Amino acid sequence: MGGRRSLATNLSTNDEATPLGLETDRPDDFVTRLQPLCQRAADSLRQLGWRVVFAESCTAGLVSAALGSIPGISEHLCGSAVTYRNQTKQDWLGVSQEPLVNPGPVSQQVVQLMAQGVLNSTAEANVALAVTGHLGPDAPSQLDGLIHLGVAGKDQPADDAASDFTATRLCRLESSQRLLRQQESAHEVLATLIDVMDIFDHWKRIREGELEKSRFSWAHHFLREQPVSQDDATATPEFLFPGSFDPRHEGHLEIAQYVKSTFGADVEYELSLENVDKPALEFSETLDRLFQFLGGNPIWLTQSATFEEKSRLFPEATFVVGADTMVRVADPKYYLDEQSHRQAIATIVAAGCRFLVFGRQLDGDGSTTAGFYQLEDLVLPLELKEICRQVPAAAFRADISSTDLRAKRDEK
Repeated sequence: MGGRRSLATNLSTNDEATPLGLETDRPDDFVTRLQPLCQRAADSLRQLGWRVVFAESCTAGLVSAALGSIPGISEHLCGSAVTYRNQTKQDWLGVSQEPLVNPGPVSQQVVQLMAQGVLNSTAEANVALAVTGHLGPDAPSQLDGLIHLGVAGKDQPADDAASDFTATRLCRLESSQRLLRQQESAHEVLATLIDVMDIFDHWKRIREGELEKSRFSWAHHFLREQPVSQDDATATPEFLFPGSFDPRHEGHLEIAQYVKSTFGADVEYELSLENVDKPALEFSETLDRLFQFLGGNPIWLTQSATFEEKSRLFPEATFVVGADTMVRVADPKYYLDEQSHRQAIATIVAAGCRFLVFGRQLDGDGSTTAGFYQLEDLVLPLELKEICRQVPAAAFRADISSTDLRAKRDEK
């Protein structure tokens, strides 16, 4: 799959100098410039057999106008609800008044309700995208040039691989002129539609065993995704940070920054659909977690639940982990027997993989007592400990609990 074209590059050339009345800024010229992106969206819709509907606020119909320029798109474009005013959002999409007042129309909550509302009212649509934003003038400074995008999807009639799914995105626009911001917002909606379809395609192919791994890489806020086929053994990052990223938090970012400043290498992340301690990820969860990496380092999608499997996919990689992960790698309960335990460690060693181990606060679970643990505090098989390197607490320590963050998130 090819990378998407960045409209912002085209717009920024004359962002401040070009008067709005020039022909280069006419909506029909914008639609022409957007043709390659629209064609890719149309091709993906046909490939998946999906139908899309939009709920547009700040883009005022530009998204559907652009996509509607593709011949034959009527089979896949259901339409668009242009709900510019709050009352129209209530009347057409069923958005209640309360979230429109607080947190307000330009918010994650409202854009998700917009997407769900237009999907619910469009029986033949499989996926809906919504957009709302402050394009100026006279926007509050903290919201000026900010747009929210919402995604909602439902079971596919011809494919039961994905259950209902939702996701949101937040974008800070590059342009400063209102018309250019409107066009950039439309570009982001279409690009997000492509992102959703690309991620679904690769999630499904990995789940079915057709692919072993796919690499998703973001440049600024434009997603550029490159599939990695099963027989491509050359694409291995130097430092790989596996995790569930539920949610991704500041501790993850600080660890990546530490690796960059200490070793001069970028960290790439890995999200596995399978986990030894948790249920397999459905598409909705996968989409939500991958969208957290917009504007960040690349992330790999795999189905490798164990480090034995990861070492086969990423030979020579250094896995960036916490002490809690090393406890699980060494715990016999995750293996069939002692022989399979030794074989797993031997496989990791033979692949040339290593572990960079950060200290973690452990709650205690029978094999350990509660407290802060570093590599030196762990009881590990010698052959495993020999391929580990400790990050001293004096050099780095971040006591952030994903469990606590999830609890706070669920309270909202």
